[in-house]
Amino acid sequence: MRCFIFATHGYLSDAFVYSIEMILGQQENMHSIKMNPNTSTESIKEQLQNIVAQQKSDTEYVVLTDILGGSITNLMAEWMTKENIHVLTGTNLPVAIELISNNEDISLKQLVHKSIYQGKEGIVYVNEVVERQEQERMEF
Repeated sequence: MRCFIFATHGYLSDAFVYSIEMILGQQENMHSIKMNPNTSTESIKEQLQNIVAQQKSDTEYVVLTDILGGSITNLMAEWMTKENIHVLTGTNLPVAIELISNNEDISLKQLVHKSIYQGKEGIVYVNEVVERQEQERMEF
């Protein structure tokens, strides 16, 4: 089984969980950890331990964070001491949806790479897309 943990600054992690469940339906394998200005590192570690305590011993964990080098990402990176823990940063909704909707079909490493690709492909400058479409219509 796989467990997905969103760990971000502020309420972004809650928003990811809410948005994914709006699109994919309720998910039992998603959790949210948020770091606010008054959140201690001990509190973050405690939240993480509580999530892990609810899982089976063979669970694979995917931790999705917001900013490389950010305090919450650094805390999650400290937890990468086992092979079953994977941390991704720079998370966006296409990455998260790809991970969660396809989470048992392929190896986790393949899934992570596929999801990162989807996330990058999902970043589009819409103005240029519309401009290209208009140019193509004018050429016909």
